[in-house]
Amino acid sequence: MKQLVLLLLMIISVTGCSSQAGDDRVGLYFFADLPTTVSDDILSILEEGGIGQSETFELSILPMFHEKVYAELAAKNGDIYFIKQDSVKGIIDPIGFLPLDELVTDKTFSSTNSTDYQAVDPETKEERTYLIPVGNDSLLLRKLGLELNTPLAAFIPAYSENQDKALEILAYLTGE
Repeated sequence: MKQLVLLLLMIISVTGCSSQAGDDRVGLYFFADLPTTVSDDILSILEEGGIGQSETFELSILPMFHEKVYAELAAKNGDIYFIKQDSVKGIIDPIGFLPLDELVTDKTFSSTNSTDYQAVDPETKEERTYLIPVGNDSLLLRKLGLELNTPLAAFIPAYSENQDKALEILAYLTGE
C-alpha cells in the first residue's frame, strides 16, 4: 500500500512539473465552427510567414460556447483568442484585453461596425480597439480556403506573457 501511495505521489509530482514545458509556446485558441483538420494548415501558414516553427505554437480548435471561452480565460490559457464575430458584444473587456489600436488600418472595419470592437479605456477614458475582425478576406481564411457564414474576431488577453509575438501573429493572420 505504501508503494502505491508513493507511486501516485511521484506521478502527480512529475505531471505537475511537466506542465511548465510548454509555457514559452504561443497559444492560439479558435472558438469557431472550423474543421479540426485545419490545425496543421494553420501551423503551416504561420511557418510560411516566418512567424515560427510549429513547435512554438499551441493550437486549440473548440466549439463556440461562452462558458468555455470564460473558463479558458479564467485559467489564463492562450495568447490569442479567435471567436465568432456575433459574440463580440458580450465578451469585450477593456481591463482583461490588450488594446489592439496598432493593428487597425483603413480596411480593418470595412465590413463591420468598429464600435462593436471598441471600449473606453478605464485609465485614459479614450476609445480603444480591443478586438480585430478576421473576415473571409483575411490572410488566414483565404489561405485555409474557407469562407465562414459568421466571420471571426480576435483578441489578446492582457495576461498573455507573449504579447509582442501574439501581436505579430495577429497582424500577419489578419493581413491581406
